[in-house]
Order: sequence, then C-alpha cells, then structure tokens
Amino acid sequence: MSRWDWMFSRRKRMMEDLDRDIRDFIERETQDNIERGMPPEEARYAALRKFGNVTRVKEETWDVWSFVWLERLWQDVRFGLRMLRKNPAVAGEESRSECFQGTARFLALRPNASGRRVVACDSSE
Repeated sequence: MSRWDWMFSRRKRMMEDLDRDIRDFIERETQDNIERGMPPEEARYAALRKFGNVTRVKEETWDVWSFVWLERLWQDVRFGLRMLRKNPAVAGEESRSECFQGTARFLALRPNASGRRVVACDSSE
C-alpha cells in the first residue's frame, strides 16, 4: 500500500469512527429522552439539538486531527515563490518586512540628526 493510500484510508477510518460516535451519542440521548417520557420523534430532535450542528462538529474535529497548519504553510510557501519569480525585488522586500510582523509596529517616518528620514519601530505589544 502506498503512502497516499494509507493516508486516505486512515482519514476514511477516522471519519467513519467519528460518524459512529456521533450516531451512538444521538441514539443514547434519544433513548434517555424517551425514558423521560418524550415521544420518539421529539426525543430524536431534542438529541440532535443538544448535539449541535453535525457537519460543523465533523469539520472542526478534522481540523484538529489533520495537519491544517502544514497545508496552509505549504500554500504560503508556494505563493511566496510565485511572487518571487514574478518580481524578485518586491518579493524580497515583502519577505523582509514580514519578519517584523507581530514583533514590531512601524510608528512613523522621522528625521534623524543628519536630516534623513528613518522608520521608528516599537517592539512592545
């Protein structure tokens, strides 16, 4: 079995397990509601309301289980390489300024003693 087949079969097994867990929860909750005296149809709807949006839970669970951050990093790297190929000077400057993101804020262009304008940075958050 190739690595890709293994990865996709792993994802399929994990999602099938998640589906089974969700079904089991809803069935148990429905049964509990029926034992409390609710009609079966109303008991099922109450169990579904208690669980929440099934699709959203599946998507959020997959985000936690998968390497979403790695996929996004790969997209960013590919985008950066495309930009570098199109215009190396601008892409280089953009890469350099990205290093400051989150660690420094540019406050203003200020003249120094020689009369030139320089960028003042504040590294406090």
